[in-house]
Amino acid sequence: MNDWFLRGDYGATPTNYAVLILALLLAFACGHTVAWTYMVRFRSILRDTLDTTYVLAVIVIGLACGTLKFTSAIIGCLATVALMFYFWATSFGTRHRYDLILNIQWLRPAAELGELRQLLSRHSRSTQFASQRMSEGQSGLDLSCRLLLRDPGRGQDLLEELRTMNGVARVSSVQAGDESEL
Repeated sequence: MNDWFLRGDYGATPTNYAVLILALLLAFACGHTVAWTYMVRFRSILRDTLDTTYVLAVIVIGLACGTLKFTSAIIGCLATVALMFYFWATSFGTRHRYDLILNIQWLRPAAELGELRQLLSRHSRSTQFASQRMSEGQSGLDLSCRLLLRDPGRGQDLLEELRTMNGVARVSSVQAGDESEL
């Protein structure tokens, strides 16, 4: 048994049905191991290079099984899974630009935005005003800004302060996620 496993890459002899079934089962198991690690989404667009990498890894593992390179398939599967766990554990390749996207309806004059900026800077490391436009049918401004919070767990405190601030008519927020760069 050990001799077969260690010398499994030297499959120059004709394949019998038992070996064929073993190759298919190994390809199935390795493919599922990678899929469970990545949560492969079938019938979707490959949105970034990381998706393409996982698909190619499964193809290579399947080819190794189909050419009776069982040892190579197992080592390749384990290496791929180890890399995936490393990327996940270290958040390698992701950029965290902001935590929260705020939409605020500001009813006071634009010259008085300084008070709003002070409140936002108290709660965030950086504030980026993404858009500023006149409210339709009402006086005031519709503001959209992105925040990298000092303490992401205190986002609700910021929203409560904004809702009680003089001149703020409406506040809504959306949690922002990481952006993949790998």
